[in-house]
Amino acid sequence: MTSYGLKRNAPTPSFKRIDYERMKAEMPKQREALAAAVAAKDALALQAAIRAAVKLWDECGAWPDQWADWQRALDDVMPWHAVPNFDDLAYGRVDIVKVSE
Repeated sequence: MTSYGLKRNAPTPSFKRIDYERMKAEMPKQREALAAAVAAKDALALQAAIRAAVKLWDECGAWPDQWADWQRALDDVMPWHAVPNFDDLAYGRVDIVKVSE
């Protein structure tokens, strides 16, 4: 009987330490940007805040426990039938566009 296994073609990912100090320093600024976008009910500002936050979280090596606050803000600002997948929006696979005033 023939036996099969897997051979890894990609290099083994390197693991980096989580930058807690940077995360603690930047979180208040991120929360301010989030609060301002929600208060203004500005979906484009929220999109920018989400993308900036996720970029920083990825650079720091971890997402905060409160990451869902950004998801809830997205749910609150967008119409119920047009809420994009959070990851798709965060990583630029979809964009929020203004369709009317």
